[in-house]
Amino acid sequence: MDRLTRWVLSFGGLGYAPLAPGTAGTAGAVAVAFLLPGGEAWLPAAAGVILLSSLLTIGLTPRAERLAGKKDPGLIVLDEVAGYFVTVLPFGGAPGWLLMGFLAFRVLDVAKPWPGRRFERLPGGVGVLLDDLLAGAYGLLFLLALRRLTGWSGML
Repeated sequence: MDRLTRWVLSFGGLGYAPLAPGTAGTAGAVAVAFLLPGGEAWLPAAAGVILLSSLLTIGLTPRAERLAGKKDPGLIVLDEVAGYFVTVLPFGGAPGWLLMGFLAFRVLDVAKPWPGRRFERLPGGVGVLLDDLLAGAYGLLFLLALRRLTGWSGML
C-alpha cells in the first residue's frame, strides 16, 4: 500500500524528479491533456481528472506525510495535475492553450499569490491541494483575459 500511495501521489514517479518535481508533474498533466478527447468530450474528461486527482490527493496525502515524516513531501505532485486542469478546463484541449496553461500554472504555482500560502498551511491533503487549485484558478483567469484581449478563440 505504501508503494501504491507514493506511486499515485507522485503521478507515476514524476514527483521523484531530482529537479523541479512540481514542473515534472505538471508536464505529465500536459501529456494526459493531449491524450484526452477533444470537442464536447473534453470538458467532462478534464473535469473528471480534476475530481479524481483532487480526491486522491486529499485521501492519500496524510499517509504519505506520515511515511515521509513531514508535511507536503516533494514527491506529491498529483495536486499539480488538478491545478493544471483547472487552468485549461474551458479550452477544449487546444494544444496552444494547453501549453500556455502549463506556463501560466507553473508561474502562479511557484509564486503562490494570495491566499495560496495560507491555504498551503491547512492540514493534510486539503492544504496540499488548495494552493494548487487556487493557482489553477488564477491561471484560468489569466488565460481567459489573454483570450479576451487577443481575440484568439482557439490556438492550433
